[in-house]
Amino acid sequence: MKEAIYLKKINISSSEAELERDLERYREKALELGATNACLVRASQIPDNVPIGVLTG
Repeated sequence: MKEAIYLKKINISSSEAELERDLERYREKALELGATNACLVRASQIPDNVPIGVLTG
């Protein structure tokens, strides 16, 4: 039987430090669940001319 996964809902009113901590937890969980790569990317780091499909695989 699979272990239950409990993830905290991301709240808009969270501080930047809380958001980064939560996102890092999601990144780690993705790797634990078998993702070959996972990283945090700020929207400001994505060029305007990059198609969404390139980002999602």
